[in-house]
Amino acid sequence: MRKPQEYLAASLQRLSEWLPDHACQIENYTAGNEYVCTVEEDSRGYAYCLFSYPEIPGKLNEIILLVYDEEMNIIADLSGLHCPADVFLKDADVYDEISLESDWMYLEYYIAVETFFPEQAWLLHNQPVPQAVPFIEGQVFLFRNAYVTAALRRQGIFRTMLEILRDHIMRDAAGQEDCTMVLSLDPDIACYGPDAKDEPYYYNYEKDEPDRIRNRTVAEHTGFEPVKLELIEPVSDDDGTKIWFAVRHERDMIIETESQ
Repeated sequence: MRKPQEYLAASLQRLSEWLPDHACQIENYTAGNEYVCTVEEDSRGYAYCLFSYPEIPGKLNEIILLVYDEEMNIIADLSGLHCPADVFLKDADVYDEISLESDWMYLEYYIAVETFFPEQAWLLHNQPVPQAVPFIEGQVFLFRNAYVTAALRRQGIFRTMLEILRDHIMRDAAGQEDCTMVLSLDPDIACYGPDAKDEPYYYNYEKDEPDRIRNRTVAEHTGFEPVKLELIEPVSDDDGTKIWFAVRHERDMIIETESQ
């Protein structure tokens, strides 16, 4: 396997036009702060390069995971936003950053709160956070995207990506800890490799629904539970559009050992 710095450098170069300047500076990832990079290799020689940088320092982090084959081609990717549940539910800056980014990210925030933290839905309802609220344990991750090259599916790549992502999110946890994830089941757009297309994407129910059903099946096989937005928030002028998400909530007991 190549050195981790090679994968990080290749990733930052590939994504440089989309990343903020500070996230593209390799030296930041060796400073031992909020910039993190890890590289793991599986038995087939695929390298999983995860890197994370602060979106809002001390509060909200962007996580990106790119999977490379032996020829340094990107064959899978995911990205999203991570923060502790206490910050997720109480910090107005984090709420604004997520909800103003896109309708889909707002809906993921909404689903996470309404599904798992309904008693803490203050920011959703424009209410001030009560001062006496105790600390809220756990970690939250909202997906921006997740994609595996079509020809390489059914090899457990997405499952491995989730395991690496979860390990990163929970790396500082100790004792009992919750991990909440929300994923849109709408088709993601391939940006790399043989599936990438130059033409813009346009929503089409008939064309997208088979992919949405497939995504739902994959999500269920990896521990997610499908959630239909219309069942959480019924609409009176339903136009037939079906908006599906998936949620995953697990509780682990993290036990520290001498090796840690």
